[in-house]
Amino acid sequence: MSVREQLVKSLSMILRLNKATLQVLLADANGLSIAKVSRSSEIDIDAIAVNSVSAATYNFSEELWKDLGVLPQRIAFAFFEKICLINIRIEPTIITIVHDFNASWPINAEEIGKILFQLKLDIDEMFNPGVKKEDSETFSTFIRNILYLFNMGNEIPESSYLPPDGTSSPEIHDQISTVLDSVQNPVFSRYSIVAQDGLMLDGRDLMQNAASSLASFSASTIVAFQKLVEESANLNAGPLLNYICISGSDAQSLYATLVCPSGIILYKDPVQPRQIKAELAFVSLFPLTYGMIPVLCEIRNIIGSMNKMLGDDPSTRAFLSSINNLIKIKYQ
Repeated sequence: MSVREQLVKSLSMILRLNKATLQVLLADANGLSIAKVSRSSEIDIDAIAVNSVSAATYNFSEELWKDLGVLPQRIAFAFFEKICLINIRIEPTIITIVHDFNASWPINAEEIGKILFQLKLDIDEMFNPGVKKEDSETFSTFIRNILYLFNMGNEIPESSYLPPDGTSSPEIHDQISTVLDSVQNPVFSRYSIVAQDGLMLDGRDLMQNAASSLASFSASTIVAFQKLVEESANLNAGPLLNYICISGSDAQSLYATLVCPSGIILYKDPVQPRQIKAELAFVSLFPLTYGMIPVLCEIRNIIGSMNKMLGDDPSTRAFLSSINNLIKIKYQ
């Protein structure tokens, strides 16, 4: 069996692990297809668009991780209304798992880790002959740990972080501040509410000795999110709900960035009788120390409070629905 045939075999093994996995693709860092396997589905997903989005999940966030001093990026999750793209970098390629998370979640971390162990050996043989790279055991351990941690941790009860009526300023910015101050668990290193043009409305920074400021981090992260929204316009997967990137040079010390929609704020123009609409996003940086479940629960409480405060927004509502799907089932 040739190396290329072995690559296709490994992709097929991942596809067969779960009927909700629709495609498994391998492409280079620019999105050029190397191999693909898929199954028929009512969700029509364009493989060319998938590869383009997958390449973007790494290219858009590279500078951010350099600024934070956390390298390299290990995995990225892009949750859309219909599917999730799980993007894993195996230099110089990117493997993408297209999965219907609404139908089945979580994915099989142990089995995918085993398959990726062999897949990395084959990719190194094909693309990196004679070049010293990270060994397959270390690499597959990273990915397996991340996939387990994504579905581990203690669940936090759903609650509103809005101030009781009459106890806070009616100003939107003051109420946003109250919501951010109401986080119950120390799961975030940084978090903020950012207009999708890059302006930070409010945020909290618990990081020490970081090379970049909270405002700079928020602006860079929202730019990556916006570029990914543009890149995925032809994906036929619904709106982008959640963009998570996980990085780390130590399998036990992993950090994640997350961006998701958090509502729409309307400003009245004092000069002309019109309103200016600004789409908001929640941006965060956090260690995976506690697992993803408590982080997702805290984000659900923050975004749910924002949605009540600003008025119902379809993208924000879809995001909240996706979070509830993700935390229903977790690893024990």
